[in-house]
Parts: sequence; C-alpha cells; structure tokens
Amino acid sequence: MKIILLFAFFQINILLNHAAVYQTPNPDDKQYWHEYNINYLKNILKSQKPTKVAKNVILFVGDGMSFATIAAGRILKGQMQGKSGEETQVNFETFPHIGLSKTYNTNSQVPDSAATATAIFSGIKTTIRTIGLNNPTPNAKESERLKTIIDWAQEKGKRTGLVTNTRICHATPASAYAYSFHRDYECDTKVPNYIRSHFKDISRQLVENKPGKDLNVIFGGGKDFLGAHDIFEKNIVQFAGAGEVSCNRTDKQNLVEKYLRQFNNETVVKYVTNTGEMLGIDYDNVDHVLGLFANNHMEYESLRNKNSDGQPSLTEMTKAAIRILNNKKNKNGYVLIVEGGKIDQAHHQNHARLALEEFVEFERAIQQAKDMTSSDETLIIVTADHAHSMIFNGYGKRGNDILGFGNTKKVNSQLYETIVYATGPGYLYHTKNDTDPTISHMIPLEEYTEEQRGDALYMHQSMIPMYDSVHGGEDVGVFSDGPGSFLLQRTFEQCYIAYAISFASCIGPAADMNELCKSKPERLTSDSSSLKTSIGLTFLSVLFCSFKFIASF
Repeated sequence: MKIILLFAFFQINILLNHAAVYQTPNPDDKQYWHEYNINYLKNILKSQKPTKVAKNVILFVGDGMSFATIAAGRILKGQMQGKSGEETQVNFETFPHIGLSKTYNTNSQVPDSAATATAIFSGIKTTIRTIGLNNPTPNAKESERLKTIIDWAQEKGKRTGLVTNTRICHATPASAYAYSFHRDYECDTKVPNYIRSHFKDISRQLVENKPGKDLNVIFGGGKDFLGAHDIFEKNIVQFAGAGEVSCNRTDKQNLVEKYLRQFNNETVVKYVTNTGEMLGIDYDNVDHVLGLFANNHMEYESLRNKNSDGQPSLTEMTKAAIRILNNKKNKNGYVLIVEGGKIDQAHHQNHARLALEEFVEFERAIQQAKDMTSSDETLIIVTADHAHSMIFNGYGKRGNDILGFGNTKKVNSQLYETIVYATGPGYLYHTKNDTDPTISHMIPLEEYTEEQRGDALYMHQSMIPMYDSVHGGEDVGVFSDGPGSFLLQRTFEQCYIAYAISFASCIGPAADMNELCKSKPERLTSDSSSLKTSIGLTFLSVLFCSFKFIASF
C-alpha cells in the first residue's frame, strides 16, 4: 500500500510540475512590473546608496547584440587593427558595472524588438510585436500609451534625442514615443482599414504627438514613411528580408513639412538630409533638428557614401546629437537614446561580416559619447534588446580570421565556418539543386573564392532554411558607467532598466525614492568635497554676519 501511495505521490508531483510550465505566475500587468521594479531597486539600495544624480543619460541599444556578437565583434575589431584579435577589449567592457537582462516578452520565450524596447524605455513588459501598450487591443487609445524615459525627461525640462541607423519609425526607436497594437503600422498603408478611423500610424505619432514632436534631435532613416521620398537617392544596395520592405504613404501627407510648421518663428528648427547638412548645423543655437538620411533604413557602415552628400555614420550622428542636446540652451540636462539597429538587420539575413562591422561602428559611437561627457554627471548604459541565433564555434587557431573557417579540411570531414547561424537564408544560399529538384546538396565552402566570401551580400551558413533568421532567447548584457550605474547589477527583468534610469536621474516613477532628488539643483552633481566647501563657506558667512550684528549694539 505504501508503495502505491508513494507512486501516486510522485505521479501527482510530476503532473503539477508539468502544469506549472503553462501557468503565468503573475498578471503581467503594469502594476506587477511597477512593483517588481521598485522592489528590485530597494534590494539594490540595501547595500549601496547613491552619492550623485545623473544630469544626463545616454542609452545605447545594440539591436541583436548577443554575447556571441560581442565576442566575435571584439575579435574583428582587433583583426582590423592588425592584431590576432582575441586579446582586444571593447570600451564598454571596461565600464564598472555589468548586469544581465532577461528579455522574454509576456507571451513569448524569445522576444522581438518592439516589446523589448517597450520594456527598456517604459519599465513595463508587454506582448510580442507590441509598441508602447501593456494590454494591446486594436481599439487601444492614446491615453493607454505607456510613458517612457523620453516623456519623463521632457516633463522635467530636459532635452531629448533619438538616434538610429534604421528607420526612425522602426520597432526599437518607435517604442520611445509611440504606441501600436502591431509594430508594422509604420505608415498609413500598413494600418488595417478597420482601425484607421481611430489610430494614427507610427510616423504620424512621431510628428503630431508628444513626446515625439518635442524631441530636440531625431536622426535616422525613413523618408518614405513620412511622405518625403527622395527621388534622387542612389547607390543604395538592396537587401532581402521582411524588415527591408518600404512603405509609400497613400494619404499624400508630407509629415516633414507638418513637423516643421508646428514651431513658432522664435524656435530654431532644422531639417537635414545628408552628412554635409548635418555637420553644417549651428549646434550652439538650434532648438530642434530632424535628420532623415534615407528613404528606408540607412546604409551599412562599410557600404555608405562617406562624402558630404552621403549618409552620416552612427558615430557622427551621436556626436552631433550630443552637441545639440548639450548646447547653451541646455539647462537641466538631457536624455539620449542611440540604437545600433543594423547589427540586427545583418543577422536576420546571415550577413555575419556586416553584422560584426556594425558592432565595431556601434562601439565607436559609444567611445565618442565617452569622450564628450563626464562620468561625474552622465550615466551611460550599453545593452541589447535581444540576442540572435548567430553561433561562434569551431577550433580555429589563435588569430584565425573570425569570418573564416572553424576547422581545416581533413579526410572525410566537411569544412565549416567559425560564424554560423541556427536559422536563416544562409541555408539555401549554400545549397544547389542537381537533376532532381527535390534534392539539395551543400556547396563545399572551398568552391567559394575569397572575393565571393568577402562580398557584402555573402551569407554565412545556417542549419534551418528561413526567409529571416530568428532572434535568440538568452540574457543580454547591461554595461553601465556614471552616476547610478551601480543600480544595474546582477540578473534582472529587462523592464528594470527604465526604473534604474528614473531613480538615477530624478525623472519618472522612481525619482521620489532618491533622496538626492529632493536636494537643490546645484547639489545634484556635486561631489562630497565641493559640498563640504559649500557648507563651510555658508557657516563662515553666517558666523560673520552674527558677529557684525552683535557688534552693532
């Protein structure tokens, strides 16, 4: 009897454990994520207290920047400098604090950029492919949009900026200012007819709604989506993939013109379309700058036209954005979001070379920001929205070309690449049909010339054929430096990043938790020595006045 009961107990236990896999352990609503973020903050603050407030915040998001991408990217950086590569260190790896971010969406183990960016910017997790909403429905209203670090900053009088090398209305940047039941609703022709009467497309939200229209800097691609198609655009390499499809407005609206008309004559506003125009801005006196540098996504760094009539690099846009935000009109600091979006675009099409080159450019932009700011007053965070299915494998020798082969050709062995993908179009790229169209055979890698493998459109091998490679579900890194960087440590839910920024910079829902936010403005970025000096001078002044008052009797 005991044996039967014991067996029954184990069976029930197995069933309960199995059932738990399919049960959501929490309501996944705004209140739950808010309470999670606050409790995580309180836990961190038990061991360390803030000593300074971040006047400025720069948040770098490497789209699809997995740890494998960082490792392979640092090697490519070193090899581009003539080194073996493995010993190279990228700048943000020297930041004093690192944490791990859990990227899943509320209804998906492996996330997309819309929901992850929403979590990073708003502090609230949501469902896959959703922008700026916690409970997405086709009838969602603007009042339901989740406020973001851009909203919080503007409410405190800070200047704000958004920089990307994808379309400015693409999933990640859009999550900073818009809301949408589905990430694809970037222009009017993408929006289903049944919701057009009560929903503005994402591009319209950028120029018509807060906080988008109040951004001081908007840099990226997407002229087509804003109804400002450039008929003279040329030398653009066409790439495949779902994310590369453009959109031409049918409502005939030119949203660039609408954006420029909203400002009064006393506001200095500029619209720029190439590198020369961007570099020619009077940075010290401008209030708002809209820079659209491509009809669709901007070009890859290694392919772009680097002349003055071409597209600026991510580094150049970052430099210009900081100069604009930190000009003489800056009184209360700024919040800047910079996305390296082309890392993800390249991974989706198994273009490993382009992905790693984009990572190297992303790291240059971070270095540019570090060179232009002080760790005493600027919090810099580097993270990814999600990982990717790129795999760094093989037994290549030290200094082996990171974009080369993971093994050497041996008898009865197949040559393979150090960088491969689990999924994507690289599978069919490397196969050929013989006389029987139902049978495909792998093309041996040795049949490709160095010129072919070095071409921008070359695809690395993948295991499963797909039109686009899928994302990865593992945790991503969060590297931070500056006031409040200690808050971003251990392993946490991705939405916590927004609340760490809120607490550190005295904006948004966690500002009241920070005692330093209640201090006078001049104290916020002062160190302890200057505080002591200030207090000492105040004491002497009071003492002097007291003696003077007594002597008058």
